[in-house]
Amino acid sequence: MLQCTRTQTSLRLLLFCVVIMAVFTVSACSISITDGKQSLPTPDPNGPIFVPVEKEPYIDIKALQSSIIYPSEALRLRVEGKVNVAALIGRNGKPQNYRIESTDSPLLVAETVRVVMSATFTPAIQNGQPIDCWVSVSIIFRL
Repeated sequence: MLQCTRTQTSLRLLLFCVVIMAVFTVSACSISITDGKQSLPTPDPNGPIFVPVEKEPYIDIKALQSSIIYPSEALRLRVEGKVNVAALIGRNGKPQNYRIESTDSPLLVAETVRVVMSATFTPAIQNGQPIDCWVSVSIIFRL
């Protein structure tokens, strides 16, 4: 009976850790506190500070997917796959910077960048104000 309880406790702890990691990964924004006042600098793409936000950046993924123009070379070679990109969404909802997190094919990257960087997001909200915030977006290419 004691062994079963330890296993259940370990599984609960593992599940809790996975949920916490997911929350902090999805809600990655950069905020710094200076002299007791909050300043909202543009995050460094190489090392943002992760903090939860009241409202994450939002975009309709279906609309984003529908604006994809399949790359001709990828179409000719019948390449399918997924590209994960992190985008820095500005206070105005426009992407300011990006970095490719992973890709199934380099042939799909340029179109992913074009689609994400030309989109308009609903910006992240912290303390009732829009802030710059990193968000991960997955674009799936299927023939």
